[in-house]
Formats: sequence, C-alpha cells, structure tokens
Amino acid sequence: TETTHTGNNAAASAGQISVSLTPTANLTVSDVAGPSVLRPGDNATLTYTASNTGGAAASGAWRDRIYVDRGAAGLQEVASAFNTSALAAGASVTRSATFTLPTTFAEGEFRWVVKCDADDTIYERGGQVDNQTVSAAKVKVARVDLALTELIAPAVAQSGDRLHIAWTVGNSGAEASGSWLDRVYLVRGSEQRQLAEVVRSGALAVGATYTATADVVLPLEVYGQYDIVVVTDAAGRIDERSRDNNRRAS
Repeated sequence: TETTHTGNNAAASAGQISVSLTPTANLTVSDVAGPSVLRPGDNATLTYTASNTGGAAASGAWRDRIYVDRGAAGLQEVASAFNTSALAAGASVTRSATFTLPTTFAEGEFRWVVKCDADDTIYERGGQVDNQTVSAAKVKVARVDLALTELIAPAVAQSGDRLHIAWTVGNSGAEASGSWLDRVYLVRGSEQRQLAEVVRSGALAVGATYTATADVVLPLEVYGQYDIVVVTDAAGRIDERSRDNNRRAS
C-alpha cells in the first residue's frame, strides 16, 4: 500500500480541453389549418408544417398531438400523428391528420393547436418551447337546430274530409345533411294519430328554410276539437342543439 504517499497520484494536462455542445434538433410547427365549421361527430382533416430549425437531424420516432383550445376549459386532444421519418436540419414537411370530432363536443368558437413531439422523445436541449402553435383562424363547432316556424291547416272540417297541410322548417344551427322525417298528427289530449309522414332529403344550410305539404284524410269516426300537429325530424335522426322547437300545433 501507499499509506500516506498519494500526493503524486493525480496530474493535470498542461492545457485545458475545449468542449463544445453537440448540435441538436429543434422542432417547430407552423401553418396550422383545419376546418372553419364543424358539427360534433363530423370528420375533419387538419394540416400543419413541421420544421427542424436545429443543427442536427431529428431522427427516431415521435408523436405530434392535435388539440382544440377551449379557452378556460383547456386543451382537448382530438388526434395524434406518429412520425418515424427523420427530419434533416433545416428541412420542413407538411403533415396532416384526419379524425372525428367527438359527438359530445361542446358548441362554441375555438382554435386548433398542434404540438410537435408532444411527448419530448427527441432531445432538443431546451428547444421544446417552440414546439406548439395555435391556428390563425378559428373553428366554429355547432349543432343543427331545426325549428318548425309556420303551420297552415284548416280551422273547420268534417270527418272524412281531405285536408291540405303545409308547414315551414328553418335551421338556425349548423348545416343539416342526410334525411329526416316530418310527421303530421291529429291530437286531442293524450290521443295522437299519425296522419302523414314526409321524407326530407338533402342539405339545409344555416338560415335556410323549406316548405313541405301533405294531403291527409280525417278518420270518419273523429269529431270534436282537435289540433293538427307537425313535428320535424320526428324520428330524431339529426343531432340537434334543441328539440323544443321541432313541434308546432295549429
């Protein structure tokens, strides 16, 4: 053993060694763009540009996450994109993600948010501060809102008569698409008889209206005071903001 003779066990080089930082990737996001209007349950495609402004390639796999910024309610993730291709230093690539907006999503005006390498799997040496970008344009999320705004029906009739019924439906919500059923009923108290069913097909834009008609025959056995009632989207095929205004009585 050396006991106390250890003073000469270490030595330093005559000059210092200079150590520089190895270049790293720096991922950024720009040009975030998605639909400007959506209904809950709609399919959507969002595009964005991922860039590497660092001094080294971003290699390996990472995940980009797409959110909707709901303001005080925070970010809600709606999609993600898994990337396995390297992104060279100074390079950019346009990427996209297609997803379905949840059917329970709240109505309102929001913005899209994309965060590149959201799970911090690429080493950026503190460069993650610019990995997230908000879209310049807003997205409006709204449901359809059909309303029966007018009903025209005779005030006096006899049993067995043929009646001409006309009604108008408006849409104060998002665009309605597909098909739905309008039904005509004869109503007195808890008694309700369906007299007609009319299929409505095709889009109904925001603020648009349509008029439908039906010729119905009153049953021979009825008499007394009745209401003619029309219900739009009577089978509930359309996801609406409210169904309180879908019904109108004469």
